[in-house]
Amino acid sequence: CLDLLLEDIFKKIEFNSQVADQGNAIVTYIRSHNLLRGQFKEKSGRTLLKPCDTRFGTTVIMLDRLNDEKTSVTQTFHSSKADELYKTLNKPTEKAKFRDVLALVSDLDFWENLTYTLRLTVPVMHILRVCDNAKNSEAVGHVYMSTC
Repeated sequence: CLDLLLEDIFKKIEFNSQVADQGNAIVTYIRSHNLLRGQFKEKSGRTLLKPCDTRFGTTVIMLDRLNDEKTSVTQTFHSSKADELYKTLNKPTEKAKFRDVLALVSDLDFWENLTYTLRLTVPVMHILRVCDNAKNSEAVGHVYMSTC
Protein backbone atom coordinates (compact mmCIF):
# COMPACT_ATOMS: atom_id res chain seq x y z
CA CYS A 1 0.00 0.00 0.00
CA LEU A 2 2.77 2.46 0.91
CA ASP A 3 4.79 1.39 -2.12
CA LEU A 4 1.76 2.31 -4.24
CA LEU A 5 1.66 5.69 -2.51
CA LEU A 6 5.29 6.28 -3.50
CA GLU A 7 4.44 5.19 -7.04
CA ASP A 8 1.65 7.77 -7.18
CA ILE A 9 3.92 10.46 -5.73
CA PHE A 10 6.42 9.91 -8.55
CA LYS A 11 4.08 9.06 -11.42
CA LYS A 12 1.14 11.38 -10.85
CA ILE A 13 2.87 14.46 -9.48
CA GLU A 14 4.87 15.90 -12.38
CA PHE A 15 7.14 17.96 -10.11
CA ASN A 16 8.40 14.87 -8.27
CA SER A 17 8.64 12.87 -11.48
CA GLN A 18 10.85 15.57 -12.99
CA VAL A 19 13.11 15.69 -9.91
CA ALA A 20 13.47 11.89 -10.00
CA ASP A 21 14.32 11.95 -13.72
CA GLN A 22 16.88 14.72 -13.21
CA GLY A 23 18.46 12.98 -10.24
CA ASN A 24 18.60 9.74 -12.19
CA ALA A 25 20.29 11.55 -15.10
CA ILE A 26 23.05 12.83 -12.79
CA VAL A 27 23.59 9.43 -11.17
CA THR A 28 23.56 7.60 -14.50
CA TYR A 29 26.04 10.03 -16.03
CA ILE A 30 28.52 9.73 -13.17
CA ARG A 31 28.19 5.94 -12.99
CA SER A 32 28.68 5.51 -16.74
CA HIS A 33 31.94 7.51 -16.99
CA ASN A 34 34.97 6.00 -15.30
CA LEU A 35 36.77 9.34 -14.83
CA LEU A 36 33.79 10.87 -13.03
CA ARG A 37 33.00 7.72 -11.07
CA GLY A 38 36.61 7.54 -9.84
CA GLN A 39 36.69 11.24 -8.98
CA PHE A 40 33.40 10.96 -7.10
CA LYS A 41 34.62 7.89 -5.18
CA GLU A 42 37.79 9.80 -4.25
CA LYS A 43 35.82 12.82 -3.01
CA SER A 44 33.06 10.91 -1.25
CA GLY A 45 34.27 7.43 -0.43
CA ARG A 46 30.79 6.21 -1.37
CA THR A 47 28.97 5.24 -4.54
CA LEU A 48 25.80 6.70 -5.99
CA LEU A 49 22.88 4.32 -5.97
CA LYS A 50 20.80 3.47 -9.03
CA PRO A 51 17.04 2.97 -8.60
CA CYS A 52 15.22 -0.15 -9.68
CA ASP A 53 12.50 0.50 -12.26
CA THR A 54 9.83 -1.45 -10.42
CA ARG A 55 10.45 -0.30 -6.85
CA PHE A 56 9.68 3.32 -6.08
CA GLY A 57 11.32 3.11 -2.68
CA THR A 58 14.67 2.77 -4.43
CA THR A 59 14.05 6.12 -6.15
CA VAL A 60 13.76 7.76 -2.72
CA ILE A 61 16.95 6.01 -1.59
CA MET A 62 18.78 7.15 -4.74
CA LEU A 63 17.60 10.76 -4.34
CA ASP A 64 18.46 10.78 -0.64
CA ARG A 65 22.02 9.55 -1.34
CA LEU A 66 22.38 12.12 -4.14
CA ASN A 67 21.28 14.87 -1.76
CA ASP A 68 23.68 13.62 0.94
CA GLU A 69 26.52 13.73 -1.60
CA LYS A 70 25.65 17.12 -3.13
CA THR A 71 29.06 18.59 -2.30
CA SER A 72 30.95 15.62 -3.75
CA VAL A 73 28.79 15.61 -6.90
CA THR A 74 29.35 19.33 -7.41
CA GLN A 75 33.11 19.03 -6.80
CA THR A 76 33.26 16.09 -9.22
CA PHE A 77 31.72 18.10 -12.06
CA HIS A 78 33.92 21.12 -11.35
CA SER A 79 37.16 19.12 -11.24
CA SER A 80 40.03 18.71 -13.66
CA LYS A 81 38.83 15.13 -14.30
CA ALA A 82 35.53 16.49 -15.58
CA ASP A 83 37.41 18.91 -17.84
CA GLU A 84 39.53 15.99 -19.04
CA LEU A 85 36.42 13.93 -19.78
CA TYR A 86 34.82 16.81 -21.71
CA LYS A 87 37.90 17.12 -23.92
CA THR A 88 37.75 13.41 -24.79
CA LEU A 89 34.12 13.54 -25.91
CA ASN A 90 34.02 13.44 -29.70
CA LYS A 91 30.39 13.66 -30.69
CA PRO A 92 28.45 16.93 -30.32
CA THR A 93 25.61 14.97 -28.67
CA GLU A 94 28.01 13.64 -26.01
CA LYS A 95 29.28 17.15 -25.29
CA ALA A 96 25.70 18.45 -25.12
CA LYS A 97 24.75 15.71 -22.64
CA PHE A 98 27.74 16.61 -20.46
CA ARG A 99 26.78 20.31 -20.53
CA ASP A 100 23.16 19.43 -19.66
CA VAL A 101 24.18 17.37 -16.63
CA LEU A 102 26.72 20.00 -15.56
CA ALA A 103 24.01 22.67 -15.76
CA LEU A 104 21.71 20.48 -13.68
CA VAL A 105 24.38 19.88 -11.02
CA SER A 106 25.05 23.64 -10.91
CA ASP A 107 21.36 24.56 -10.70
CA LEU A 108 20.45 25.62 -7.15
CA ASP A 109 16.75 25.24 -7.99
CA PHE A 110 17.29 21.54 -8.75
CA TRP A 111 18.84 20.97 -5.31
CA GLU A 112 16.05 22.92 -3.63
CA ASN A 113 13.43 20.88 -5.52
CA LEU A 114 15.24 17.69 -4.55
CA THR A 115 15.07 18.70 -0.89
CA TYR A 116 11.35 19.43 -1.23
CA THR A 117 10.69 16.03 -2.84
CA LEU A 118 12.64 14.28 -0.11
CA ARG A 119 10.65 16.08 2.60
CA LEU A 120 7.56 14.52 1.08
CA THR A 121 8.87 11.03 0.39
CA VAL A 122 11.37 10.18 3.15
CA PRO A 123 8.66 9.94 5.87
CA VAL A 124 6.66 7.54 3.69
CA MET A 125 9.82 5.53 3.11
CA HIS A 126 10.51 5.46 6.84
CA ILE A 127 7.04 4.08 7.58
CA LEU A 128 7.42 1.54 4.75
CA ARG A 129 10.67 0.31 6.30
CA VAL A 130 9.12 0.09 9.77
CA CYS A 131 6.22 -1.96 8.42
CA ASP A 132 8.54 -4.24 6.45
CA ASN A 133 10.81 -4.85 9.44
CA ALA A 134 8.15 -5.30 12.12
CA LYS A 135 5.89 -8.26 12.58
CA ASN A 136 2.37 -7.53 11.37
CA SER A 137 0.95 -7.20 14.88
CA GLU A 138 3.73 -4.85 15.93
CA ALA A 139 3.66 -2.65 12.81
CA VAL A 140 0.78 -0.39 13.89
CA GLY A 141 2.48 0.37 17.20
CA HIS A 142 5.81 1.04 15.50
CA VAL A 143 4.18 3.35 12.93
CA TYR A 144 2.28 5.19 15.66
CA MET A 145 5.42 5.67 17.77
CA SER A 146 7.56 6.76 14.82
CA THR A 147 5.09 9.43 13.73
CA CYS A 148 4.51 10.96 17.17
